[in-house]
Amino acid sequence: MPKPSKGKARQADKGTTSPPARGGDAPIEAPPPGGHARPSRLAYAVIAVVLVCGLYPRHSWKTYRNVNEQARLYLVKAIVEEGVINIDNGIKTYGDLQDKATKDGHFYCDKPVGLSVLAVPVYFVLYHAGGIFGIAWTLQAMRYALTILCVTLPTIGLLFVMDRHWRRLGAAEWLAGLGLVAYALGTIAFTYSTQFLGHQLAAVLAFTHFALSRDFEGRVAWWKLAAAGALAGLGAITDYFSAIVHLVIIASYVRKVRPLKSWAPFLAAGAVAFAPLPLYNYFAFGGVTRMSYGQEALPVFKELHGTGFFGVTLPRLESIHGLLISPAKGLFWLSPFLLLGIPGLAAAVRDPRRRRDGIVMALSVAIIAWLALSVHDWRAGWTVGPRHMVSMIPFLATGVVLAAVRWPRLAGALAVAGALSVALVFLPTMTLPAFDVNFPFPITQQALFLLKEGIVSPNPALSLGVPGAWSLALPALLAAGAFVLVFFHARRAGARLDPVAAGVAIAVLAGGAWFVPSFEKPLPEPMVLYFEARVLKQMDAPLRAGAAFEKAVAVSGANPNMRREVADHCYPEAAMAYNDVSDYASMARVYDAWKAIDPSNPKLMQLGTALQGHR
Repeated sequence: MPKPSKGKARQADKGTTSPPARGGDAPIEAPPPGGHARPSRLAYAVIAVVLVCGLYPRHSWKTYRNVNEQARLYLVKAIVEEGVINIDNGIKTYGDLQDKATKDGHFYCDKPVGLSVLAVPVYFVLYHAGGIFGIAWTLQAMRYALTILCVTLPTIGLLFVMDRHWRRLGAAEWLAGLGLVAYALGTIAFTYSTQFLGHQLAAVLAFTHFALSRDFEGRVAWWKLAAAGALAGLGAITDYFSAIVHLVIIASYVRKVRPLKSWAPFLAAGAVAFAPLPLYNYFAFGGVTRMSYGQEALPVFKELHGTGFFGVTLPRLESIHGLLISPAKGLFWLSPFLLLGIPGLAAAVRDPRRRRDGIVMALSVAIIAWLALSVHDWRAGWTVGPRHMVSMIPFLATGVVLAAVRWPRLAGALAVAGALSVALVFLPTMTLPAFDVNFPFPITQQALFLLKEGIVSPNPALSLGVPGAWSLALPALLAAGAFVLVFFHARRAGARLDPVAAGVAIAVLAGGAWFVPSFEKPLPEPMVLYFEARVLKQMDAPLRAGAAFEKAVAVSGANPNMRREVADHCYPEAAMAYNDVSDYASMARVYDAWKAIDPSNPKLMQLGTALQGHR
């Protein structure tokens, strides 16, 4: 029997999956379970690009504060610096929060504690090292450092896990690389990997548990079982929705691991990782089952979390539309390439070789989606996309890769939709990673607006004096370069991106971009200007915000009632913005314009009193 050539041997070792010579759709055989695939040079290059992009935005402003982050930071700071679990001192020092629980006159973090648990030993080292070297950790510096160490870097680790798993499923190096670029930069996983929030860490823990356990059968190394238990335990207290996903994953191998005594490391590690939640509940609220969401301090949040089961009811038409396809928060609007994951997971469930794993992934996606769509307050405040769905995205992205493995022509559609997804997610991640809930089209009305205004998240280039949008040139070029590198590797491997599939994808995306927005109710121009001005104010641009508030009144039309209503909203905000920079001349101009519209307004009289001595 003739030996394969060296070139063919190398191709086999790399697990390449070039489509048939005539562009057919023959399914690609998966390698046997237990195979190993080292990261390729392409994977290293793509992941390096993702790391630079993830480290790039600092998301630190004087005015804007993400209260979801702040509550966790206050808890970490209280434990390390004060040895307490209440956040009273954080509230007094850095400002009050909406997101807080209360018991016996003290305030507590109301978020799942998993991320904070991971961050406490990290900040302990940073804090005491800072004391030795004379470094004082501001809250913003602490936020950035903990985000990198507890969210961004674990996400980088997840990419290596995903690359290895996808290669074992039969994906070529270039296809796995394309999937990594699309997932890491073209979904809200990118946005939430740059924030001190638990959603992306929960995704890391869930998919790593899944990938690690695929070989669990018979006797399993004790350290692998301990790692699985730790991942499940920490994941359950990092994101409550993903706790159910971990149970599904455990159910997929619970009958395969033998003997029974080998489960001891799993149970021990899982118990240790899960223990901080009941301990926190006990010491904060007086009972191991007394959850923070049941102890909300603000009546409005107490009512929201008191509806259904801690705020979870049933999916509604508005939440299905809003979180899946709407331009405001739709998962598939921001990341259209993820639609390919649906047929990919369906094919895996039908394939006898992949059925068990396919069922786990499909259930994980379905459970998280169902719960996110069932949240009573499904909009979840100022967020980019459906943040409660972040933990399911690695499973759906795996479905995308499986679809391209099963039907190679879809790689062309993946390339087109993935590139669009990267562009759409890049904008809010590099400007303000939180959409005002009032914008029906936040990509254009907020993200592109800020970019045109030259207002972006603080970043290294901005610190060096590179102005506005130009400061984003490096990550933008790196993201584009990652696509070029993937296509180069695809060409070198003999793969072809089907132009017909790419053309169909372009047509479908263009049709969706025209059709879906037709169902959205547009905001009147004065209201768009008003909400844009609010965003400018949050991003430390008070003079531009004041001018935008004034412009909103100017374009409100000739109807006196409408003009008075708009002025009542905009002029107080404009005056406050100008007051922040002691621009009393502009405040006086606002006063005079307001007086001409609504001379008896009580707020106008308050502004007049405030201006006394400055005119």
